Amino acid sequence: MKKNIILKYGYLIIALFAGFIVSISYTGGLFKGSEYFFEDILVSAKPIRSDIVILSIDSDSIFKIGQWPWSRKIFAEAVNLLKKNPPKVLAIDVVFAEPSRFGEADDAFLALEFKNVNFPIVLSVEANSLQVLKGEIKNTYSFLNPLSRFLENKEKISLAHANILLDQDGVARKFPLVLKNQDESELKSFSLQVAELGGLEKISSVSNIVRIVYGAETGGIRRIPFWRIFNDENILSGLKDKIVFLGVTSPDLHDEHLTPFSRGISMPGVEIQANIVNMLLSGYGFKEIPVLITIIAIFAVSIIASFSFLFLNGVFKPVLANFIFGFILVVVMIIFFTEGVVINFIHINIAWMLA
Repeated sequence: MKKNIILKYGYLIIALFAGFIVSISYTGGLFKGSEYFFEDILVSAKPIRSDIVILSIDSDSIFKIGQWPWSRKIFAEAVNLLKKNPPKVLAIDVVFAEPSRFGEADDAFLALEFKNVNFPIVLSVEANSLQVLKGEIKNTYSFLNPLSRFLENKEKISLAHANILLDQDGVARKFPLVLKNQDESELKSFSLQVAELGGLEKISSVSNIVRIVYGAETGGIRRIPFWRIFNDENILSGLKDKIVFLGVTSPDLHDEHLTPFSRGISMPGVEIQANIVNMLLSGYGFKEIPVLITIIAIFAVSIIASFSFLFLNGVFKPVLANFIFGFILVVVMIIFFTEGVVINFIHINIAWMLA
């Protein structure tokens, strides 16, 4: 009897010790890279909305139109052509922050088109020196804004930040919904602003930092080379009532990041934004289990693993029972992940193995 009591408390102490050690590791952020690696393996394709299109500033367009950066007149002509078959929204992921190298008259062309445009346009803003500490964005950044002359049409032209957050392994997995200006006013994310103009009524998020649900790998969203809108009426008519992104996809311009889908192939920033809009309008999302619930789960699996040795005789049976338990645990986690619920895989599994 006394021996059974000692065993009982001994197994419980082992379980609690294992849970404590793993909880410290979890809250300290250890093995975060391994966690991301496993989750990236589980990422699967999602349907892409047919009304999302990218007007691609690709290598072919640069070859045909000329050296980058282009004159503002090129963009003005594109906006003018789109007036005939207006898109639902035009999202321009190019920051017109400096006066044109072609002179003041070149800026005037684009300013005039923006002033007379008949459909919504979202212009991108870039926050410099953006820092995230302990899951919070520090308000120590400054904005790179378009020239004020491009913003006179308050009814149709809006600004939004195009910043994406990179994890320590360089993969783009999150973005901030809003960033604050120096006057404490809020600037929505580029993708959120576009999604709202595209029909999004509300977004359910308890955090300002939102995890991205990618719909497809690089190239999965329809691209139309920018130069083609000047030569093909059918292309223009096909953009009517679409959510049109205009941005750089040429690798030579270096606006690209790794994604969970990458497998070593980077995705252009404008396509990341398009994926986020697809996510918002389609209702996709990841819900991460709170820290406290994860810690409770770590202790729970530790206790279950340790107690199997108390209630089962010998060594083979409890070890087999633990392997079965571990297998079920992994399957459940995978099922939850495919449904958009992220359970910490690495630490919970370390807990039962250690125990």
